[in-house]
Amino acid sequence: MTDKLSFALVSSAAARAAMKLMLGKSRLSSRCGKACAAVALATLAACSSAGRLPGGLTWDTAVFSSSRALEVVFNEVCLPAILDGGSIGQRASDRALQQVPASSIGAVGATDRDFAWRLPMMAGGAYVVAWEDGSCTASVDSGSSDELRAVVIAAINARPEGFTLGSSESIESGRRVRAAYCTRSVAPPFVVGVTTQTRWGRPALVATVFRAHDPAPPFCAPAADPTGT
Repeated sequence: MTDKLSFALVSSAAARAAMKLMLGKSRLSSRCGKACAAVALATLAACSSAGRLPGGLTWDTAVFSSSRALEVVFNEVCLPAILDGGSIGQRASDRALQQVPASSIGAVGATDRDFAWRLPMMAGGAYVVAWEDGSCTASVDSGSSDELRAVVIAAINARPEGFTLGSSESIESGRRVRAAYCTRSVAPPFVVGVTTQTRWGRPALVATVFRAHDPAPPFCAPAADPTGT
């Protein structure tokens, strides 16, 4: 997960761990295969027998829809938890996400003060990480990056804070695109940093929501040639 580190907002351990999580989870997911699918189906069956599914999803959307899974971990957990306040963990547990060790989803460098939750899916999973510094990361292993980015943009456009696109650039020899969406009416701004794949790979999308330290961070300045919209 690249957002705070790559935009040079802070140099905290959480930001460094966020970068490592993006890379580590790619390695982890490639080893998951059928085992992850079995876990996902077993978890969904257990939730169904208890009268609920994760995030209030139906069977088909819970297992197969990356976009709907992102709506749960980003729209319903990370985004409102940071912008409106409240407990990230409570929002995650209210949606029946499973708490897991951050290291188990590839969060290399995470400490026992960073917490993670997983929404099982047939193809990998969707995740929430609550970092010690107060930021929240949502990610989805699989799906169309364009469709997933559209979910994030629709969610932030529906907010009253007024997010606009700041810095946007291609990284890693064009393999990923990262962009910062920042509020203009609040200083320091709220920021949603989004990283997506341009080729096959995992995670398909990572979005971190946080409050900047700088009243006017440079990565919130409009890009000369924006590509994240």
